[in-house]
Amino acid sequence: VYFPLWGTCEGYQMITMLISQNYSIMIPVSGGENIAKNIFYYQNVENTRIMKALPETLKSRTQTNNLSFFEHHYTPDPQQWTLNENLISNFTTIAYTNDAEGNPYVALIEAKEYPIFGSQFHPEKNPFIWLDYEHINHEFYSVLLA
Repeated sequence: VYFPLWGTCEGYQMITMLISQNYSIMIPVSGGENIAKNIFYYQNVENTRIMKALPETLKSRTQTNNLSFFEHHYTPDPQQWTLNENLISNFTTIAYTNDAEGNPYVALIEAKEYPIFGSQFHPEKNPFIWLDYEHINHEFYSVLLA
């Protein structure tokens, strides 16, 4: 039985807290609320399940067209992805974005062994949320990304 688990935003944060066994892993992040931003890919992630399913055209546009909508105040501490053995051994970090000061933080993960995925951004909002006060990108490629 294939039963995937996807955590978005706080769900992603909860996955990282539970797997890291560190409930103080979360840090404040600036420039992550009500904003569409680019995501960038780490090296050597082409063979992950997510990347195999992502067309090259869409991958390219996620890095230039601000397709990913972020709505958060906290994120897992980026240093923990290189220091916490539970995170290192269980997850592949696939993509990152930058905070308002230009500091990178992880935006997309995939479990190495199990069908567990997480994103700090909200792919589900692009096609479904059309509120004037939300800065969500609704162009064709942002909807396709969802």
